[in-house]
Amino acid sequence: MSEANSLEAEPRERVGKGAARATRRAGRVPSVIYGAKKGPTAISIDPLVLRKHLEAGTFFSTVFEVKINGDGATERVLPR
Repeated sequence: MSEANSLEAEPRERVGKGAARATRRAGRVPSVIYGAKKGPTAISIDPLVLRKHLEAGTFFSTVFEVKINGDGATERVLPR
């Protein structure tokens, strides 16, 4: 199996349009991890790291290991 790239993320307490706008004003990218028969997890990602992966050209076909700093959890995700 190929090795997954890693991303650091911060958990978000609130969800919805207002909370997402507040996250963007704080300079972060709001995101949600869902699937795997679990509830959704709201996170925010550093835009500089995200842009670096997006410009590589294979972002949407790469498996990432997202490390959520507040929870200490790690999730394997495929971006959409």
